[in-house]
Amino acid sequence: KQWYQRRVREKDKLHIAVYTDASLGNLTRNGSGRGYMVYLTNGLSTNPIAWSSGKIKRVAHSAFGAETLACIDGTAEAVFTRQLLSEILYQDPEKKIITI
Repeated sequence: KQWYQRRVREKDKLHIAVYTDASLGNLTRNGSGRGYMVYLTNGLSTNPIAWSSGKIKRVAHSAFGAETLACIDGTAEAVFTRQLLSEILYQDPEKKIITI
C-alpha cells in the first residue's frame, strides 16, 4: 500500500518541459532547421517522450523568426502530449491538467 500511495503522489506532480532550437539558413538550398524535445518530469526523474528535428516548413527571414516557428511547433506537441496524458492518467482532461 505504501508503494501505491507514493506512486499516486508522484502522478500528481507531473510536469511537461519543452526545449526548442532553430537555425537560419543552415541546410542546403537555403533551408532552415528546427528541433524540439518534450520531457515528462515528476521532480525526481525526467524522461523524453517526444522529439522532432527537421526543416522548417515555412519561410523564415530572420533567426528570431526561425526560433519562433520552432517554438510554435514544440508548444503544439507539448499541448497534444498534455491532453493525451491527462486523458490516459485521469480519464477526464478537464479534471486534472498537467502543467507545461
